[in-house]
Amino acid sequence: MEFNKILINGLLIRYLEINPPSGGASKDATRSIIFLHGWGGSLESWKDFLTSFEKENIRVLAFDLPGFGQSQTPPAAWTVKDYSNLLGGFLDQLGLDKIWLFGHSFGGQIAVRFTHDHPKRVAKLFLSGPAIIRPKKSFYKIIIGAFAKVIRILMFGKGARLRRFVYRLIGGADYGNLTDPAMRQTMKNVLADDLTGLLLGLKLPIFIIWGKQDKYTPYKNFLQIKKILPQAQTFVFEDARHGLHWQKPLELKKIILDQLK
Repeated sequence: MEFNKILINGLLIRYLEINPPSGGASKDATRSIIFLHGWGGSLESWKDFLTSFEKENIRVLAFDLPGFGQSQTPPAAWTVKDYSNLLGGFLDQLGLDKIWLFGHSFGGQIAVRFTHDHPKRVAKLFLSGPAIIRPKKSFYKIIIGAFAKVIRILMFGKGARLRRFVYRLIGGADYGNLTDPAMRQTMKNVLADDLTGLLLGLKLPIFIIWGKQDKYTPYKNFLQIKKILPQAQTFVFEDARHGLHWQKPLELKKIILDQLK
């Protein structure tokens, strides 16, 4: 297992590599997989799961998405496409023409965008609780949004800790935990980007993995995606929630390794 840093699109990105190729090793797509973590995640939150591949015949790569972990934060607000472009730059720098791609939550959103834009670069796509479906704002969310603006005015100069506490009370913990203005706008951009319409264009082998008790990407989203992609292989864990790499690590690993046979 090796932690390294690499400059991509002007940002210093920390990445993890397990089972790197030796000498002139093959760049076979069926032996290289990239994992994309979710919003608020990092290599630390995935390290235990990823290191379980150390004795397997597969090259594993993962990196801190910009704005998280030890990767640099973008100087301006990003979109999902910006994150997808960074993934392309990562592949280029590591000399990978084609890979398996695993996206969890927000990472799944990036994975779908990248696979749609670069279909020849992805051999197989794994989606774990992907945040692909972004519902339109409900009346409740509109009211909460207006209330949040009022809170920002009232809390001006009151301190970041107090503001985060108030955001948690109104259901916006992820947003409230962000202190960088660019990342706050990035989160807004991400939440507004529904990628459901891109699914029909995906023609590669797809594996959709879900926890039925997921509160972040609810099970109804899985059912909607399954209708759009009836050809995809699906795996549902009845007693699991969003973080399957924590709750079902052995089962999740088996789903991936079974594709090597």
